[in-house]
Amino acid sequence: MTSGSRTGSDLGSVIINLNEVDGQTNSGFFNTGDNGCTSPDVGQINAKLKFNREAPYFELGFNNPIKRKDHPGAFFNLGTLCHGKPLATLTTTKTVPQLQVDIDKELQKANDDIRSVQIFSILKLGLSYRLSSLIPKSLIRN
Repeated sequence: MTSGSRTGSDLGSVIINLNEVDGQTNSGFFNTGDNGCTSPDVGQINAKLKFNREAPYFELGFNNPIKRKDHPGAFFNLGTLCHGKPLATLTTTKTVPQLQVDIDKELQKANDDIRSVQIFSILKLGLSYRLSSLIPKSLIRN
């Protein structure tokens, strides 16, 4: 008879990575490249940060599935999602030649800063309890 505990790993999984960050602003003062500008100069600024869609996932953990009546279960998993090099984009609603040069400089700087962030750590903790122990036996089918 086993105790119902499991330790193990999940190697070689691929996750469909839908992580994405986006935002926009309509007002304020912005530093772009070597210049500053206001919202009437640039219109709306849209920013987006995207990652690779398919991402390898590696996980190690402990799982204690509920085997016995009236005993809680727990799990702990620590994993790493390798999402690759993120890519930032910036767009504006107005087209001004110098503004585009400044935005391209800012974008290059931002992409250089985030290139080293290619791994995302994941921690999963959980508790479980067997509800069937709370249900009258006359209602449970075997």
